[in-house]
Amino acid sequence: MHLKIIKQLRPTRIRDTKMKTLFRLLSVIAIIAVVLTGCKKKSASDDSSSNSGGVTPSSSIPEGAINGLFSISENKQVYFSKGNLQYQGSTGKWRFAEKQWNIMNSGWFELFGWGTGDNPKNLSENNGDYPAFVEWGKHAISNGGNVGNKWRTLKIEEWKYVFWLRETESNILFAKAVVNDVDGMILLPDNWKEDYYTLNYANTYDVSYDYNVISENDWTNILEAKGAVFLPAAGMRRGETMWVGAAGNYWSSDYYDYDDAQAYSAYFSAFMVDTWHSIYRNYGFSVRLVCDAK
Repeated sequence: MHLKIIKQLRPTRIRDTKMKTLFRLLSVIAIIAVVLTGCKKKSASDDSSSNSGGVTPSSSIPEGAINGLFSISENKQVYFSKGNLQYQGSTGKWRFAEKQWNIMNSGWFELFGWGTGDNPKNLSENNGDYPAFVEWGKHAISNGGNVGNKWRTLKIEEWKYVFWLRETESNILFAKAVVNDVDGMILLPDNWKEDYYTLNYANTYDVSYDYNVISENDWTNILEAKGAVFLPAAGMRRGETMWVGAAGNYWSSDYYDYDDAQAYSAYFSAFMVDTWHSIYRNYGFSVRLVCDAK
């Protein structure tokens, strides 16, 4: 198997144009609509612990996890794995990337068709070859505890909750950034404090990555040490052709109700964040697994 790799160029910043203003207005309208239909504001008396959401943190961090807790509903939290999922066909070994920004490591496969837990190197362009979701997390992850059924894929409603609906100490949920020269998305844990690190244009979807340029040292010793997650913009694959960079596409475990050839993913680029993104199942996207907090 030979994969053709096409490097995508980093988009330039979006300037303050009429189109940018329109994008921001639409984003605000969408968030307000979601809040009005499903998000109930909690009072201080509702919070039974110092952690946001009233959930008691786990006494120990799972092997292979970042040490931050992220609410995925009003009463449930998860830990994110320390890197994107990777598979080595020659050995059948699964692992998490060694660094959160690592993508396209030689000898490792990481842009998976939807639900390919039983056939990770399925390169078919026929959507019928992806009939049902098979969980990647059922496998033993070598640097994630090395036992099966410990990790899982987020549902699309959970991706949406992480990006838009969490009530946190700082109300800073995400920010686009360049970390160690890799474009991507930062997710901040529920207990993140604003004075930990200055992030420009937090919670803003229509700005480019380079408004926050973060060194390896700052990421490792400040942000990751405080539980921040980095989702690299690894790109996508179609058949044997990969477009690397520019955008991040992360599968959910949910299929699309109105077209059995599609499934949901969380998508981001320099121009948008879409946590309700439906796309054909034969595309190869990144997988970032989570572990439920006990």
